[in-house]
Amino acid sequence: NAGGKYNNSIFSGFGRGIDIEDIPDQDQDSYKQFVDGNLAINNCVFYNIAAGNTDADLFTISQP
Repeated sequence: NAGGKYNNSIFSGFGRGIDIEDIPDQDQDSYKQFVDGNLAINNCVFYNIAAGNTDADLFTISQP
């Protein structure tokens, strides 16, 4: 459930893209950090990601 900023980064050769966890009934999780702007992904390049190359392939919201 950490925040952070990924700016001008290259993600290459991974099986999946970015997975942001949204925990039900949890006030502070990674999804909340993302919504609040404390977790940001800006101007990044995704190359050779096995899951695919669409936004839906690269960015997922998961629940445990």
